[in-house]
Amino acid sequence: MTQADTIFTPKDNSLEERIKAYRSVVGAWYNAEASLKAMDNDEWSHTLGEKEEIVKAHDIILNSLDTASKEISLNEMKQAKELGLLSDSEAQEFINNSRQEEIQKIHRNRQKSNSSKDRQR
Repeated sequence: MTQADTIFTPKDNSLEERIKAYRSVVGAWYNAEASLKAMDNDEWSHTLGEKEEIVKAHDIILNSLDTASKEISLNEMKQAKELGLLSDSEAQEFINNSRQEEIQKIHRNRQKSNSSKDRQR
């Protein structure tokens, strides 16, 4: 997947537009999660598309959430909450997702480091 595979596309670099784009991505993420859960359900599977399409869409949305977390700082998220651009729960969800992404990056870096050490032995 390339960096271009994202649906996080704010109209400009203003905080308001980046928050709007983030909220759009979160909505798409909820839909993608529901589609992943329903794709094996006979009642829904014929209306959702092919499994590969659903998985690819989900991956693009995850990439979009990652992009949003890089484009909106935690301080800006707090500011957006104070300005009423986000609810408390939306801001908290963003903060939790950002922290989770940081933890995953640390784990990936450790795995890379450990695998390179194993190759050197």
